[in-house]
Amino acid sequence: MDSLARVGDQRINKPYLGGWKHRATGVIYHNAASQTGPLNVNNVENFCSREVQCINTKDDAFQTCINRATQMWRKDCYTSSEGDKYLTSGSYETAEEKQARLNKKALTIQRCYRSWRILKKIRLCAAEYRRLNEECLNHAKGQEELRQERTRYSIIRQTYPQSRSDFDKIYALIELWRQHHQKRIRGCFFRGAVIAENLSMLEKITEMLRNLEKHRRIIREERASTRLTELLTFHSKPVRWTGYNGKLIEMITLRTQRARELKNLYDLLANESNCTTEKRIEMFIHLKCALSSHNCYPALDLQGLIQQKLLLLSRGLASGLDYFNKRILSNFFF
Repeated sequence: MDSLARVGDQRINKPYLGGWKHRATGVIYHNAASQTGPLNVNNVENFCSREVQCINTKDDAFQTCINRATQMWRKDCYTSSEGDKYLTSGSYETAEEKQARLNKKALTIQRCYRSWRILKKIRLCAAEYRRLNEECLNHAKGQEELRQERTRYSIIRQTYPQSRSDFDKIYALIELWRQHHQKRIRGCFFRGAVIAENLSMLEKITEMLRNLEKHRRIIREERASTRLTELLTFHSKPVRWTGYNGKLIEMITLRTQRARELKNLYDLLANESNCTTEKRIEMFIHLKCALSSHNCYPALDLQGLIQQKLLLLSRGLASGLDYFNKRILSNFFF
């Protein structure tokens, strides 16, 4: 069939959707799906189709479920009576009686609801009271522990004072003890005994102040030694910086080497009592050689002390040289 088809008064050019071509005549035969043109919507009254002319019917019988059973009793249909309810009419109730009955129930509900709400508030208040009571007990316990800690800290500071405030507190306690003791002496003794007791009290106060000043001097020397050690440790650390690739770079300079050398000498001088005589003589000779490049007055004074110390050590006088050790350590950083 030709690719041009006539449908009604229209001539349509059907596209080639597949088909066959006669080799001799050149006629193109399309597929069956493309042999008909578009439907004419204006001619629907005469439209006939095999699908609408024929229908397949099927007969079938079945029994419905119980919840969809019929309401009548039949012999051919079984209806279960298990879920049936039998209703009987009661006594007649007027509108006033019904309203009174409902009001009574409403009052009962309101009374129960109010009691439940009050009980709920009581439980909440009781829980809040228990929480606040526990917080108060914990706060009181914490305050008592803090007071005990302050008392213990105060006793330790009064026994082993470290700061200026600790020493001032001890001085105030000594003055308070003097006033109370002097008041007791004036009220219990006569003039001669008062003079003797005042003299004894003055000796005790003098001894207490002497011991307190001695302890204060020891604390001051320990702090000075600690500061010197920290200073040498800080300057003995190498110079550090971060490179371009994020790596840490360290450099030991001449100043760092000098600080390490001085720190080693200072540690040896601080622990001199634990060394032998030969080791101590070798240490002082090394220190004297290290100070030979300095010509200032403190360096010359320190060299003189070291020379005296070497002279005493060479003669076997290793004990009783604490005074020289303190002077050398105090003049080490000139």
